[in-house]
Amino acid sequence: MVDLSFISQIFRCGTCIIIPVLFIMLIITLIQPKYGTFFLKDVDNKLRKRNGVLIWTGAIILFSIINGFSIGTSGMGDSSASPVFLGIVDAIVYLIISLFLIGFILVVYVIGVFVFKMLTSKPINNSVVIEKANAKSDAKPINQPKKPVYNVNNLLRQLIYGEQQAKVNAAYLLKDVNQPLLQNILHACVVEYNKYQNSINNYNNQIRLSPYGSASWVIGYEIGQSISNNAMKSAILNNERRWKSALNGAQIYIYHSCESVDAGLLELTNLMYTGSAEIVEQGQYVVKSWGVSLVEPLIKQYDNPHAEIRYGTILLLAALDDIRSYDPIRRGLQDSSQNVRDISAIVIKQLNIPLNQPIQKEVIKEIVKIPCKYCGTYIENTATFCPSCGAPLGK
Repeated sequence: MVDLSFISQIFRCGTCIIIPVLFIMLIITLIQPKYGTFFLKDVDNKLRKRNGVLIWTGAIILFSIINGFSIGTSGMGDSSASPVFLGIVDAIVYLIISLFLIGFILVVYVIGVFVFKMLTSKPINNSVVIEKANAKSDAKPINQPKKPVYNVNNLLRQLIYGEQQAKVNAAYLLKDVNQPLLQNILHACVVEYNKYQNSINNYNNQIRLSPYGSASWVIGYEIGQSISNNAMKSAILNNERRWKSALNGAQIYIYHSCESVDAGLLELTNLMYTGSAEIVEQGQYVVKSWGVSLVEPLIKQYDNPHAEIRYGTILLLAALDDIRSYDPIRRGLQDSSQNVRDISAIVIKQLNIPLNQPIQKEVIKEIVKIPCKYCGTYIENTATFCPSCGAPLGK
């Protein structure tokens, strides 16, 4: 027969030391979870407290049962009942006592937290509330949502070099930036244009690209088709693609990032007056790649009272080289601004615009291409659905 009394004495001594320690750890966990559950890693404070309470409560219950059973089987007392029976009874008694103590600690903790919040909370000052309610309407609310912060440089890279849908998405996000960015885009156009021009010079250093006329627009493709040197051909076509991608980014910026196309054209026209010669050239390429659908908006813009707008408008109309633009360019010779008169004379000479010959009016029928509002692909305005994404087009 196994002597349970000796074993029970050992368990009893151990649990009498462990149980108070477990209660202390439970209290520490409730007050400072990071110290009471130091063994839990990478867990937030709220989850740490919940898990710690469960761990220490379970441990207290377990060791209380062991302690009660060891006391019952230690042979203490004069009862003639079986030691195992007495151990079970004492285990249940100690379990009930432990649960009562755990509940008492939790209740005291909840009451203590409530009282602490009541003592530390600031009383409501009615006069302050009334004063805030009567504050000026232009005061910013305390919880006013902040505008999202975007990485402008990353968005510009997507707009200039990304795929068509990425360009459109970036343009919509740049609209929230609320600052003029067209000059940055045109500067990227300048960089890519210079690479393109240099790759053409490696083939023939006599070729000079120009925004006037249509030859420069397709010259890269024509040269690429006639070159047998694959490395040279690849450099020309790749640089042409990157340059035209940057120009397309400028178009999408004007169409989607600005408040309206007219506002975007106004930003571009300002740069025609304030920008460097390289920026001016790329601005002309932007409208040239857009097409003659811009002629009418630019003619209307020429009536702007500001001389710098009229100056820039003449440069943009010159790049389109459309017969409808000849009249406003000639009118520039009589403008009140000397700068406008000078640039009109230069453009008339470059385009060989007749001064005295009346312009034959003719009806020009054209199908204007507009970008799809869902995917950004340029499609004919007479189409009923987008051939790229299949979206219906409202009329």
